[in-house]
Amino acid sequence: MGSGTIVNTDLFDDVETLKEQVTTLSTSYLATTNEHRIDISQSRQDISSNLSKINDISNNRITDIEQDITDISNNRITAIEQDITDFK
Repeated sequence: MGSGTIVNTDLFDDVETLKEQVTTLSTSYLATTNEHRIDISQSRQDISSNLSKINDISNNRITDIEQDITDISNNRITAIEQDITDFK
């Protein structure tokens, strides 16, 4: 008995089609992944920038609030002391 090879051209066509699809999917995936990396990188920069702004706002606000409390306290105490003196 001899050996024979059965060639199924549909199978070869399917394999070629799969190769094309894999290449297309891989290229598309890599492009999308790169876009996401860029987006993530930009988001990190935005977050970092916003954290700096938050720190600046917090530090300035706290300092301003403390100064306001000091001013109010000093003025009130002075005013109360003056009222007491005036009543005497």
